[in-house]
Amino acid sequence: MDGVDEYATNYLRMYKRTAGDTMWALLIEDADTDFESIDPSNDVDLCRGDITDQWDIYYAASPNSPPSLNVGEWEYGWWHLDIDGDHTAEGTDPTKWDTDGDWLHDGWEVTEDEVDGVRGDSSPIHYDSRATTT
Repeated sequence: MDGVDEYATNYLRMYKRTAGDTMWALLIEDADTDFESIDPSNDVDLCRGDITDQWDIYYAASPNSPPSLNVGEWEYGWWHLDIDGDHTAEGTDPTKWDTDGDWLHDGWEVTEDEVDGVRGDSSPIHYDSRATTT
């Protein structure tokens, strides 16, 4: 965080910076009943970093563009992932046990990061499956 390459490496940043930016928040409620087929037409957007929330919107004529943080705009549905309002996803939601739906408890994922000291190898926003060696 706050490093020279933060925009390229901080996967907890919620807002979309440029057209080519691929690291922004997207949280959907997936209504698919068949897990073997993906139908984005029935998804419900809960949080999106590529569009602006109506709350405190400054540029009301462009709600479908990324938020302008310098004038106080917010990511659409920001409160789902950003408890303290710093435009960085906290990763846990005190009302849910599994924010990212990977069947791993949020508390365990955060604790595992703190215990091994390796930031990002496991988190509620990004989880890398690893094989153990004996």
